[in-house]
Amino acid sequence: MATDQFDDLLERMPKIADVVNGFNSEAVQVEVYHTLVDALDGSADGAKAEASINRKQRKKKRAKKQSDSAGKPNEPGNSSSVDTNDIVNILKERSDFGKLASEVIHKKGDRWNTIRLIMYFADSPMTSGEIFAVLCGLDVKTSLPSVSVKLKAQHASLIASGVRKKGAINTYKLSGPARIETENWLDEIIK
Repeated sequence: MATDQFDDLLERMPKIADVVNGFNSEAVQVEVYHTLVDALDGSADGAKAEASINRKQRKKKRAKKQSDSAGKPNEPGNSSSVDTNDIVNILKERSDFGKLASEVIHKKGDRWNTIRLIMYFADSPMTSGEIFAVLCGLDVKTSLPSVSVKLKAQHASLIASGVRKKGAINTYKLSGPARIETENWLDEIIK
């Protein structure tokens, strides 16, 4: 990076920080930051970077709309914390979705990989019902009890909102080490 480019980056950094900090998810913040810096550097296609930023802004607006309607009754199948259709669409919009579908999502056997893929792309913790809804949206044949069993079996890789007990509705997210492991695993799959 030339001195002029570096100076330009330093000058624009406060605006970049404002945009980046407008997102709650650290993963989204990192992606937005890299997209903005790449666009500024000229190494990314400007239209592609702009489309990526616009998609993230729409996602942020949907999340705000959901939080504004908190306490109001939700439509069946919807949650006030996670837009399951949004996660399905994020996965389906990926250029490598075909590979993810064949090697992870619809692969017979260990359903944990599909669940952790979903949790990796979620901006906030999810209930087993929300994970199940995303699986259904991806046409994965499974059941809610199966999802709960997988979450219980992988408790060491998860951060839960509470103790598992009958009738409790807990949310789950990947722990820091599990998130890093999932990111590395995902990089290997989509090479």
